[in-house]
Amino acid sequence: MLGKKEPSMLIVGCDFHPSWQQIAVFDEETGEVNEYKLSNGDGAAEQFYRKLPAPARIGLEACGNSQGFVNLLQELGHEVWIGDAAQIRASYVRKQKTDQRDALHILKLLLENRFPRLWTPTAEIRGCPRSRAFRDLGGYDVKRTIPRVSQSRDPGHPTFQFAKSGMCLGSA
Repeated sequence: MLGKKEPSMLIVGCDFHPSWQQIAVFDEETGEVNEYKLSNGDGAAEQFYRKLPAPARIGLEACGNSQGFVNLLQELGHEVWIGDAAQIRASYVRKQKTDQRDALHILKLLLENRFPRLWTPTAEIRGCPRSRAFRDLGGYDVKRTIPRVSQSRDPGHPTFQFAKSGMCLGSA
């Protein structure tokens, strides 16, 4: 339809640390990039993301201690992209890292459609009782995303039975 403009989306590159994060925010409407250092412990980061218009695309490196942060962003309606940290690091032209450069580099990869996005399970899959039980029993090999060979060969092993039954597509 003529005259109707699509709403602009904010794109955020985030270098996440357990106690703080460095972010670079690109506004498609103005073309501006703003940088912030936010503290996680005092609620400044959460307050920032609550005020951020949804949906915003937020990219960050995969790390083990960010799941609570990712859950918050998804609850707020933001689009979260988790990237392969090794591939992000390998794409640096300049090898000297700083947290400010990391956030800007992640933002650059998002803007250039070169962000090495990893598959992450949806909230429905994460909340599925069958997938939780499957994870507790050994689950998938992270690199290959198939049942572990030693367990998948034994038809009596619970992991084999869960793999045979398929993935849960919603809550039971």
